[in-house]
Amino acid sequence: MTLLRIETEDGTPMATLNWFAVHPTSMNNTNKLISGDNKGYASFLFEEKMNGKSVRPGKGEFVAAFASSNLGDVSPNIMGAKCIDTGEDCAEDSTCNGFSALCIAFGPGENGNMEESTAIIGERQFNKAWELFQDKQGAEQIRGPVQHAHQFVNMTNYEVSQPIQSF
Repeated sequence: MTLLRIETEDGTPMATLNWFAVHPTSMNNTNKLISGDNKGYASFLFEEKMNGKSVRPGKGEFVAAFASSNLGDVSPNIMGAKCIDTGEDCAEDSTCNGFSALCIAFGPGENGNMEESTAIIGERQFNKAWELFQDKQGAEQIRGPVQHAHQFVNMTNYEVSQPIQSF
């Protein structure tokens, strides 16, 4: 885990940016709601800790961002994939009776509960990030201004074509 702690010149914490290699896929493909998944939950917990419980999410002065880093196949669904119709492990081709939609990966939540799994994986990221955030002794300091560039592009006026490839 890598964590960037951003402070004002007088040392007041403003933000943190965290990188950790785990996919934000605790909410499986049966979820029909919008979710920040485990990364969003870790961010929520960190901002709540810094801004206080009475401050609405996303409205506080402190900002916490949890990003993915060197992802390969780093799934938070540590209990593996199971067929939702039978409860058996999915076949090697990730299908259940020939249907991939029935093969669902499960996280550490009780009975595969994806909301609980999201919270568990998010809390684990938050806890480590909080530990790193507090450890100013082991940190490498970077000083100087933060610069940025921003540009809006109206993509409605652009035409994109896909070249045809033959194999």
